[in-house]
Amino acid sequence: MQVIWNGNTGTKPEAEARAPLLHARLVQGAKAFSIQQNLSDDTTARDGGASIAANQQGRVAVVWHAAPAGQQDENARRVWVQWSDNDGATFSAATPLNNKQPRVCACCSLRAYLSADGTLSVLYRAAMTPADRGRWLITSTPGQSTPAKLDDWRIAACPMGKLPVWSYAAAYARPDGVFTILF
Repeated sequence: MQVIWNGNTGTKPEAEARAPLLHARLVQGAKAFSIQQNLSDDTTARDGGASIAANQQGRVAVVWHAAPAGQQDENARRVWVQWSDNDGATFSAATPLNNKQPRVCACCSLRAYLSADGTLSVLYRAAMTPADRGRWLITSTPGQSTPAKLDDWRIAACPMGKLPVWSYAAAYARPDGVFTILF
């Protein structure tokens, strides 16, 4: 079992932008969770939560959106991932999935799905302009991430929306690796 949660900075409001993203796991047969580890790396202004996805092959992906260190605005926000190939015992450094297409809606959540073949799919809400808050899907395989715009939503505000795609939509990965979402 893998769990992630937003940590806190105690009573230090100046450190709030650098609050930790924490992970722990419970291995089969264990009586307690592992010691928590901070996965937020060198990102800042994390908001909207995070998502964790795992497959039966021991691959785990922890995904969140934040700005690179020293930046704060939506224009700099990226979707980040940290990978584990050993059921969450250790993780890679954080890497952006949408480096060429930043701009993520700061308050909205995102959701991740990891198929048996290791393909990661991440659904998130973008902020391409102040009034363009459409949903995007990143499909990521080793060495390549492909963002695709799913829809247009014109609203000149942050909608603070959740993306419960895995709860309210049908989603599946075909044997040939094609991932499909039905709304």
